[in-house]
Amino acid sequence: MKVLKRFSKRSELLRGIDNYRLAVLEANPNAFVMPSHWDADFVLFVIRGRGTMTILHEEAREAHNIRRGDIVSVPSGVIVHLTNTDNHEKLYIATIIRQISTPGSYKV
Repeated sequence: MKVLKRFSKRSELLRGIDNYRLAVLEANPNAFVMPSHWDADFVLFVIRGRGTMTILHEEAREAHNIRRGDIVSVPSGVIVHLTNTDNHEKLYIATIIRQISTPGSYKV
């Protein structure tokens, strides 16, 4: 996963969205992305490929088949894992991140 620099580092005109970050996830064919706890609100856009995204809430588990063009909103405080279910094509997902506990900071 690559996370781009703060928007305000590119231009002061973008300082109003400084607490948001843009990241791109790339997963090889048949790859499994380890479960992780997300302490940020995410909006994911599937750029290319297909896969399965599982979201674990305290009270429920949701599995979503995702493919190119899909948009998924993921709230903070959940555990998420991804699987690229394609045998040949990489899975690319762009995400917009809004950090909850430490606005503006994000670590990969």
